[in-house]
Amino acid sequence: MLSYSLKLYLGLTPASKVDIEMAMCSICGKHVTFGNNVSHAKNRTKRQWHPNIQAATFYRDGVPVRVKACTRCIRSQYKLPRAMR
Repeated sequence: MLSYSLKLYLGLTPASKVDIEMAMCSICGKHVTFGNNVSHAKNRTKRQWHPNIQAATFYRDGVPVRVKACTRCIRSQYKLPRAMR
């Protein structure tokens, strides 16, 4: 039986288990959060909240850098003064 880390290294794990690590903002570190849906009758079911991660190109020192960033960070980058970008 292979361990989970070895399966991950060999690429044998389903994509859903790897999505947790992939859905992460490289600027602020926002990632998938876990919790419960709570109905009116107080029934609880497990669920996940995924951040809105987009591939974006930022310019750092005049060099284009492609990063995975959440939409909040992308919005904040465009609101920064030009000297701070």
